[in-house]
Amino acid sequence: TVDMGIPNFEPSKIPLNFDKVSSEYLIEGYMVGSLSIGNPHAILIQDQIKNIMDIASKIQVSDYFPDGVNVGFMEVLNRAEIKLRVVERGVGETLACGSGACAAVIYGVNKGILDSKVIVHLNGGDAIVDYDGVRVCLTGPGEFVYEGSINLRSGAS
Repeated sequence: TVDMGIPNFEPSKIPLNFDKVSSEYLIEGYMVGSLSIGNPHAILIQDQIKNIMDIASKIQVSDYFPDGVNVGFMEVLNRAEIKLRVVERGVGETLACGSGACAAVIYGVNKGILDSKVIVHLNGGDAIVDYDGVRVCLTGPGEFVYEGSINLRSGAS
């Protein structure tokens, strides 16, 4: 479990080019929630997750997010469970995004559609997000994924 900290909703801190804090913003024709959890996120709720690359591209290149934005697509299964796909800025769709999972749950809790503890189904596996209204924690499995070595004396003398 990792304490992911306290989300920031202040547009200038996300950064998001709006003057006032709002629960949702109309961006490129889509209603999105936006916040920072150390990096900027825009979250869309969809009945069925679709057209993510087209929608994400429009939002990411808009003038509303001067530093770019991770765009999360959330399908609410019930108050304690969601599906999520995330298109990260500069990367494209990822198998999992911990900060994106946290951002989606925070948005859903603030809208009153999610409980404070939610299972998030990502393409790369499941995570659990706990948000008490102030701090957010992310829980997931730890798995060995890579081993390597670095030669610090590679030809320099």
